[in-house]
This record gives sequence, structure tokens and C-alpha cells, in this order.
Amino acid sequence: MPVLADIDLWRGNDAPPRVWQTPDDFPLVGSVVVLTVYVGGDLLLSAASDDGASGLTIDDSGHFIAWKPSLAQSRLCPFGRIARYELERRYLGDQETLAYGCIVGLGGANLDD
Repeated sequence: MPVLADIDLWRGNDAPPRVWQTPDDFPLVGSVVVLTVYVGGDLLLSAASDDGASGLTIDDSGHFIAWKPSLAQSRLCPFGRIARYELERRYLGDQETLAYGCIVGLGGANLDD
């Protein structure tokens, strides 16, 4: 079953990464993980672990998935509990949702220079 896990995201920041732990007996080798974020019915962003620029990575030995959003990605998330996400594993033609919830946009009055 997917895990319900809301995450806080400080808008205009790219650290620290958001981390989802996986069970020790849950192999991630050969998987592609996709993070999809929506506001209402509109796609806000999508990040995939097989795209080095997306900020989404898999660490099979540490049993976790991490997302280090770019400044632009974090700015896309609206203030408050408005955005929702799903984290999905794709492996050998199967698709499995691992986690889902809201992205709570915080702050955002900082400058991105």
C-alpha cells in the first residue's frame, strides 16, 4: 500500500532534500521513480530518477529516494496545503505508487540570487 506522507517545502530553497525511506527488502535497482505534482487538475511538475536534471535520485544501498528540488521547482509550489504529489516506481513494465500526499508550500519571501 502507498504511504500517506505530507511534506513541507520552503519555497525558493533547494535544501534540504526530501527523503522517502524504503524497506530494506525492497530493491530499487533497475527502477525508475517518478514524482508528479498537481495543483487542482493541473500538472505542476514531474521529475524522474532517470533524468539527472530532475533532482530525483535513488539510493538502493541506503534504501531511500531523495528529491532535491531546484529553486525554480520549489517556487512553483503554491503557498499552503494546495499541491499534491504521488511518488511512483516503474519497474519491468509495472507501475506502483509508493507515497502520496500534499506538498505544503512554506515561506517564499526570500530572493533567489
